[in-house]
Amino acid sequence: TDLTLSQLGGHFEKSSGNLEIADAPGNLTSRTKNVSISLENVTGKVVLDNANGSVELRYSGSPKEDITVNNERASISLSIPSSSSFEIQADCRSCDIDSEFSGSSLNATRTDKGDSHLEGKYGSARGPKIILKSSYDSIQIRKTT
Repeated sequence: TDLTLSQLGGHFEKSSGNLEIADAPGNLTSRTKNVSISLENVTGKVVLDNANGSVELRYSGSPKEDITVNNERASISLSIPSSSSFEIQADCRSCDIDSEFSGSSLNATRTDKGDSHLEGKYGSARGPKIILKSSYDSIQIRKTT
């Protein structure tokens, strides 16, 4: 595991196969394998490269910085407020993308080979760029209340 966290005001826990970070106001960069990652309210830029472990990101406030997650052979779950504005590019090789966000400026496609793609903008304000890439599992994008 290679982890860089510029600031932590909340919670950090690393155990065998799990990494949990909550309430971190700084940027986060991590490269891991065989680790399930749970991030909550990381307000800085997020860059994650992972394989063989689920990635879950939860935000109680709209994300302000870019989010990039590349997760091989495992799922990605992103929960953000329905009031968020963002630009998204999500690619899922041999898997599905399930998004609770919809609109005329969001374009979802699926190929005959089972690859899924979602791209576009959501919301009225200028928001961060969200890039999600996964394979052989799923990408879920949920609205938090």
